Amino acid sequence: EQWLLCSTGVLKALAFAVRTLTEPGDGVILQPPVYHPFAPLIRNNRRVVVENPLKESEGEYSFDLDHLDKVAEKAKVLLLCNPHNPVGRVFKREELHGLLEVCARRRLTVISDEIHSDIIMPGNVHVPLYSLAGSYDVPVVVLTAHTKTFNLAGIPMAWIIAPDDDVRQKLQNTLAAAHDGKFSHFAAVAAAAAYGRCASWLDALIAYIDANRAVLKAELETATGIRLAPMEGTYLAWIDFRKTGIDPGRLNETMLRKAALRLNAGEIFGVGGSGFQRMNLATPRSRILEACGRIREVFGGPPSHHGAGSLSVE
Repeated sequence: EQWLLCSTGVLKALAFAVRTLTEPGDGVILQPPVYHPFAPLIRNNRRVVVENPLKESEGEYSFDLDHLDKVAEKAKVLLLCNPHNPVGRVFKREELHGLLEVCARRRLTVISDEIHSDIIMPGNVHVPLYSLAGSYDVPVVVLTAHTKTFNLAGIPMAWIIAPDDDVRQKLQNTLAAAHDGKFSHFAAVAAAAAYGRCASWLDALIAYIDANRAVLKAELETATGIRLAPMEGTYLAWIDFRKTGIDPGRLNETMLRKAALRLNAGEIFGVGGSGFQRMNLATPRSRILEACGRIREVFGGPPSHHGAGSLSVE
């Protein structure tokens, strides 16, 4: 309990952590393709984005630790996203140990965004980074919230987990200076209700999202050249259109104009995102089926008999 601080949102908490743990001009490492608000947040705080792209092979993503070791000299902080948005990885314990070994050697502090940590697909286990940090001389700050899991972003509240006493005190000072570090009574009641009374609802949600993923995969496998990256966590599918033959620069327009379907363009997630689209699977299955039908009409597979109205699955 003593490790916990709070804020009114994970991105706001991230901004406070960046300001506390770095100085203007310092480098912050990102691992793209990654959640698109990270880079502008870093730049808007007058810090420098240092890229350590994930390695990708046949749709499987992993850390590039050799490259991290090289670029670490340009940075003070590594920003980890686990579970990873948008590629859907839930990094395994041994992968996180390897990451922390490099960070310890290069004296990097790690800020870990773990807001999707409650939404883990069957067969996978989320390992909170703070649970491993005690084995390494690496300050770790973990950010999380109930707002993604329970769709409560309109009642904002987030947690900053900082085991290191010195780091936690500095963060507390930053929060106090910004008159943050507080939450509304309404948000506290909502969070307590979500975590205390909604476990069975969450179990059902995960099962539904996992079934949506299976439907999406089965439907798209009949469409020439389209591949779905394995989704170990989050509710976001990362769809690879690179083998369809379409110019990646025209992919988003094609999806919108020909399929009447608005997804998230892969380019917004940075290096490695070109040729991909991100789809939200936390939606009724009928919408997933309709979206698949529209994609197949454009890229191959049996024609869909769904309606022609515009559909958004962002």
